[in-house]
Amino acid sequence: MLKRLMFLLVITIVPGCFDSTDFEHSLVIRDMVDEAGGEITRAVGIEEKYPNVPEAAIVLVDLQDANISGFNFGALRPLKYLDSIVLEGTDFSDLQVSYLVNCPSLRQILLRNTRITDVGVHQLTHLPNLEVLGLATCNVTDDCVDGLLVMKSLKEVHLWDTHVGAAGVKRLRERGIEVLWKGQIPNEEVRRALSALNKRGIKSLSQYLPEDDDDPTLYFRIMADYHSEIDDRVLSDLQTLEQFATLLITTEPTPFFVLLNDLSRIEQLYIEQGLIEHSHSEVTDYFTKSHPRSLRELRLILDPLPSDLLARWIRTDGLTVLYLDRQVIDKQVWQAIVEAPTLRKIQFDDCKFPQIDQFSSSERPIKVEIFDWESALDDEPSCAVKVRRLLNAGEDPPSEP
Repeated sequence: MLKRLMFLLVITIVPGCFDSTDFEHSLVIRDMVDEAGGEITRAVGIEEKYPNVPEAAIVLVDLQDANISGFNFGALRPLKYLDSIVLEGTDFSDLQVSYLVNCPSLRQILLRNTRITDVGVHQLTHLPNLEVLGLATCNVTDDCVDGLLVMKSLKEVHLWDTHVGAAGVKRLRERGIEVLWKGQIPNEEVRRALSALNKRGIKSLSQYLPEDDDDPTLYFRIMADYHSEIDDRVLSDLQTLEQFATLLITTEPTPFFVLLNDLSRIEQLYIEQGLIEHSHSEVTDYFTKSHPRSLRELRLILDPLPSDLLARWIRTDGLTVLYLDRQVIDKQVWQAIVEAPTLRKIQFDDCKFPQIDQFSSSERPIKVEIFDWESALDDEPSCAVKVRRLLNAGEDPPSEP
């Protein structure tokens, strides 16, 4: 209470600061945002970005992934220095856009993965200073382009994973607007699946590879971690996506693992230990219960797996590229590597080869890279020459050009 009274005294007597009414209202907004699960940013400490704004003024309201069901957006109107609002991952809809129009100072509105449609975009044309508008994963189409072109101050718009097509994007870029867009989403079913996964903390987006190609291939990038919410709908949404393109999945050893058994179009699977500590038995249990039907590229960055378990994963149908980090390559694992019928490339980082004298050579050449990051950057371990020779079908590998 004393700190609050001192602040009120300062803003009352220092020229250019808020008056007490402005500050009291900003406290109300702060409490509202806190209750919804968001946060505010004031101009204090970032004066170089807001040189003519009172330090106590709210310049950013961040409600990303917040519960806005009871939020009073009308209360934002008196915030005359409000510069940005983030509503990504919420149920914000066209019915609430009119409240943002009452905040003419807004220069940035981020609405990724909300319920905004073309109707809401056209309402935003009344904002005179809007420069950045995020509409990724929203149900917007080429019908919103005319509205975007009306916004004379608009400099940047995010349109990936929407129904806006190449023709609409071209019109925007011809006006000098920077458009973040890789391609049109296949259909509304796919957009809804991407939206649903993102709202469960499973980061999902379409990706076109190779990016510098005139005719890139569509993939879906899926990233799950320990905080992702796994419910009965997640598998259904993933299966919806793989009807239209293959999946590039990055995940920690979590309950998400069990879903891999029912997915048939995994192009790449990156499994990392992550920041959350998992017991070795827990990780082993996830790997034991899970095994993709087919897989082209597998990357394992985690503490050593039991030999029989690692060998089973290496034998996954269709495996072409294998990356192993911190694994123990004993005779059982090695045999799985040299017998993998489609394996073409393998990389070992900080791996141990305790039974290398018992290893047999591959029947066909397998390209290999081998590093020991603990001893020195890019330094090969002493067994590298032998590993290369064995994986080159028993012959000395060709020298690099």
